[in-house]
Amino acid sequence: MKTLRGLTVIENEDGASFTGTFTVDGNIPPVAFDADGNYVAGGLSVFLDVKEVFELANQFDTFIETNLTFGSSEAAASQPNIFELILFEETSELTITIFDDIIEEEPFTYNFELVDDLEGSDYIVNPDANTGSFVLEDGLPGGPGVGPDVGVSVTESELFEGDEFTVNFTVEGDDLPTPDNPLTVLVDSGVFGAIGEFVIFDEEGNEAVEFEGIAGFPEVNGASASGFLVDLIAPTASLTLEVFDDGPGEGLETFDFELANGELYEVDPDNAGVTLNIDDTAPALVPNFGSLDGETIEGVGSNELTFGGAGDDLIDTVGGTGGNRLYGQSGDDTFILGSDDRALGGAGDDRFFLLGGDNTITGGQDMDQFWIANADIPPAANTITDFESGEDVIGVAGLDIGFDDLGITQQGDDTLISLGNDELAKLLGVTASDLTAADFAFADSVTI
Repeated sequence: MKTLRGLTVIENEDGASFTGTFTVDGNIPPVAFDADGNYVAGGLSVFLDVKEVFELANQFDTFIETNLTFGSSEAAASQPNIFELILFEETSELTITIFDDIIEEEPFTYNFELVDDLEGSDYIVNPDANTGSFVLEDGLPGGPGVGPDVGVSVTESELFEGDEFTVNFTVEGDDLPTPDNPLTVLVDSGVFGAIGEFVIFDEEGNEAVEFEGIAGFPEVNGASASGFLVDLIAPTASLTLEVFDDGPGEGLETFDFELANGELYEVDPDNAGVTLNIDDTAPALVPNFGSLDGETIEGVGSNELTFGGAGDDLIDTVGGTGGNRLYGQSGDDTFILGSDDRALGGAGDDRFFLLGGDNTITGGQDMDQFWIANADIPPAANTITDFESGEDVIGVAGLDIGFDDLGITQQGDDTLISLGNDELAKLLGVTASDLTAADFAFADSVTI
């Protein structure tokens, strides 16, 4: 029922591929397609066991389907090595083209078997034609001892998030790289998504890696994003980049990046890889104290610890970058918050104007006002930990809306307040049905 053409595949040959041919002796259920030619129903469902599926995933480039398509049977979904194929005709083919990588590899055999012991297997396999295999070889040129020696090193191995460092490459021996003779090398960690630890593009989508002796922008090595490829055009080359600062929470992480042994280069055993230790431990908070009188504290930056004092204070973090802890203490305090801060009003009738998102606010004692939208929708919902219905007030300014325009929904023990598809605030421990229009204030503008 199944045969394979091309029992030996040479990776670097043009059109390197193998083809599985499926033949059916019997009737195939009629096949239905939509107006665009997409499969809808019918056909004969068969199951193919790809023995070395994970190894093949790193080698194949594309699928070419002839008179068949891939199915989505639950019986196959639970086993990563089993694939459902739906055959349309008595003869169907599946061709897999091979990606010509740069890695030096020993010949490897891939094995396949057509199976009929799964739920939905409404067929009988031919025991004389239910298996197949092919051997994948690198081909020439290349191989052990071919090409110059490549080494890699870094300027810093102990890093904090936000730090900049440089990766250096050296090439020694014959056939050194030049702009007319580039040498592609792969540096890989084996950790899925490891490249996400570094700033590759800035917030505007511009390239954020500086490089010398390298042709073109470094390329992430496929969907795994575990490493990168560079085209060296000089015996010494470098790329400089930053560790991505995504905030605390991951602790100390270690990544071992190693040069892959290439078909056209060898790895310098003394400089075969680098270890990066990345620490995202939160930096110490910087204290900022007010006085007994009313204070205006502006320009709070990041990771600061701010105490307002005993008076009526104004604390403004709009220009900061988050991570601040703000304490109004006693007095009727006013907070103007940016994003990613924690604020505690303390005693007194405090007001909180939430211009950014992802803040956590605790009003404290007495009657507090939480202005959750101020002419603009916040970029993310803010969290209010101690809202008291009948005492505190939720405010909305400058949006020309009323109570009936808001969405007030229960989420577990909490209440979510939204406007259309935009989430404005989450009230912890509050029952949505307890909120009424009397708990809200709506204004064209508010004087701070």
